[in-house]
Order: sequence, then structure tokens, then C-alpha cells
Amino acid sequence: VPVVPLLEEGRLHCPTLDSEIVAAAEGQQFAQVIQSDAGSDSIVLGVADFNRLLAEESRLLRLKHEQIVEAFPGGDSLGAAAEATLIATLVHMSAVCARWAETCDYIEQMLRRQLVAAIGKDVSPADFAQYMQFHN
Repeated sequence: VPVVPLLEEGRLHCPTLDSEIVAAAEGQQFAQVIQSDAGSDSIVLGVADFNRLLAEESRLLRLKHEQIVEAFPGGDSLGAAAEATLIATLVHMSAVCARWAETCDYIEQMLRRQLVAAIGKDVSPADFAQYMQFHN
């Protein structure tokens, strides 16, 4: 499950979605990236690209749900399609959350390495307290 963190400053406003994205989502898109004021020279994927990725994720999840309904018998029996669909959705959500946590950890470690490289040493809480006492 790919997760793309969008950490970008700027004033946000709602995008105008093109007909291809709206048609792909079929009215069931559960998330949407909002457009920012980033210029065309930004290295970040565009809003349309993010919304296409979200629409594809939604399509694949709906396809999985359809496959589950076909594979499991109907009725009120234990292990019916409703329970299997719920489990598949929760497993998907768990995977998205795990990838998001990994992404945040990666960014945190990257920023930490850059800070240590800029300062020249690993700063401890005691070092920071000494710095604050010196500057007060």
C-alpha cells in the first residue's frame, strides 16, 4: 500500500476535479487531496495525480469487496460476506496506517540526521538545557 506524505506549506483551497477523476471515483472516493499554492516548479506530485492514486485505491478496495461477496455464501451464517468484507477493509486500513507510520519515522530520522550534520554532534536534553540557561 503506497503512502505519500504531503508536507507542503501554503494556503489551501478546494481543487476543481477534472471529469476523468470524477468518473474514476464513481462518487465513492473517500479521500481527496486539496490543492495548494505550490508553483509549477514543485517536485511534489500534482493534485490530479494524488486524486488518481486515491481513486485507484478505492477501485481496488471495491473490487476486493466484490470478490469477497462472490466467494462467501449469503445469509446469516458465521463467516458471511459482511464479516469478510469488514476484515478485508480493516486489514487494508491497518496496512495504510503502518505505511504512514513508516513514512513519518523515515522523515523524522532524515531530519534528525540533517540536524546532527548541521550541528556537528548529537544534542542531548542536557545540552539543550545548558543552551537555554546560557541564553536566558
